[in-house]
Amino acid sequence: MHYLLSDVAYWDLERECLILHPSQKLRHTLLKFRSTVVHSNMTSSTVHLEGYPDTHFPITHSTPGSSTDSATSQSVYSTLPSLKHWILQVSTNKTSDIPSLSLSQLRRYWHPHWKFILDRSSDTNTSTPLTFTYPPSFWKQFWRLPIPHKAFTPWWRLLQHCISTQQKLHRFRVPQIDSDMCTICKIDEEDIQHMFTACSSKRQFWHAALDFLHLRHLFPTQALVWRALTSFDSYQHRPLNDSILCRLGCIIAILWQHHWRCKIDDQPWSTPAALSTLQADLLYVSFVPSSLPNTV
Repeated sequence: MHYLLSDVAYWDLERECLILHPSQKLRHTLLKFRSTVVHSNMTSSTVHLEGYPDTHFPITHSTPGSSTDSATSQSVYSTLPSLKHWILQVSTNKTSDIPSLSLSQLRRYWHPHWKFILDRSSDTNTSTPLTFTYPPSFWKQFWRLPIPHKAFTPWWRLLQHCISTQQKLHRFRVPQIDSDMCTICKIDEEDIQHMFTACSSKRQFWHAALDFLHLRHLFPTQALVWRALTSFDSYQHRPLNDSILCRLGCIIAILWQHHWRCKIDDQPWSTPAALSTLQADLLYVSFVPSSLPNTV
């Protein structure tokens, strides 16, 4: 008894999932098979369904990883087409046939933004972080940074573009949000870049914090700060060292704390209060170098 996947399921484009729709006869057959397998001792190597004399299922009793288990897998695959003529692009310079794909590669291929993920040559001047285009080495460096725990969550959410900005909430039509305007500066719409670096009310804090942490010479503009936060690179396209990234993480932690204090308590932004929090925390102060480094 052979069935195609299309006999029992179809792909729902809107829900992006497989929907089972077996015929009444097939459903009855599958139920019989399930009942036979579950409620019998299975002493035979095959199972026959009543009413289907030409139908039998090979049954093996083995543990995962055993030779008989491997033989069963081979017998199952022998009934399927090879699919080796189906080739998918799994990276910028590598292709793979369908049987050789891993689950992670298959999930990535199904991602709605797969073409963007495949193209790593993204413009770092855009307000959209690179997200899925980061190589594994980028994430390894990020998670190994000895930055304060308060910095990991906001920075990770920034990199994932997963923050409830005014722009996003307004686009989602949240009832309480009637505008995408930044509620702190009340000048521009609040996207993720505006929230972290471009807000005019927070600019003075960035300047003061960069001076305090000996970073102002590396990031004279907010565009360079954004580049560093989203690519870990300097304006010379050179990778930033852990010391610099840790100090940027301290600023992010303070910025995140005071941003939501303003939003939740409906208070105006206060640069002196944010800078005081940075300077009063001994953990943050410990990241200040004793001398100004010459390299990044």
